[in-house]
Amino acid sequence: MRPRKPGGVPPSRHDRAPSPIPVALRTITRLKSFRLSEHRERAFLPALFKFLAGLVLALLGLMALFVMYPQPFFSYRHQDEFLDLHSTEPLPMALVSTLQRAAAHRSTPNGSEPRRLRVFLCNHYGLYSLFCPTSSREFGCRSLLTDNIFLARVDSAGKLALRNRPQANQAPLEAVLDRALAGQE
Repeated sequence: MRPRKPGGVPPSRHDRAPSPIPVALRTITRLKSFRLSEHRERAFLPALFKFLAGLVLALLGLMALFVMYPQPFFSYRHQDEFLDLHSTEPLPMALVSTLQRAAAHRSTPNGSEPRRLRVFLCNHYGLYSLFCPTSSREFGCRSLLTDNIFLARVDSAGKLALRNRPQANQAPLEAVLDRALAGQE
């Protein structure tokens, strides 16, 4: 049983000694240097908003720069008349010959001047997701800004395109290139 105050009244929670933590917090927040003036409070939010907006714009600009100039991410390169091929891994000759045939066939639409296809073989899920964020589970995609073609993965024989899915993850490489080039003509 709790001891009673003199006069028969039970002690209340307000009669106990105050905890030192809330007292310290109250003391700190009452200090004039700790509190922001109304002018500072009003100026802080727009400055924070401008900082965050600048950060978002810088990240979007960096992302656009990566999409426009992806070559530094790819160490291996093969270049010929119709094809500019970049890869993160050494290029097997079977793959190069398959892509050369496909590029020569598709680089002259409707008898116009031939153009060079720029194909990037990512071979890593993170790298492919960086360049194709909206189609990270597909076999390949085409950048709308630069007409670069990004392929998720290709087998070493150069016949099949692979994607980052557990099921139905193989397709003929030429069919994937046809699909990626469909919107260019």
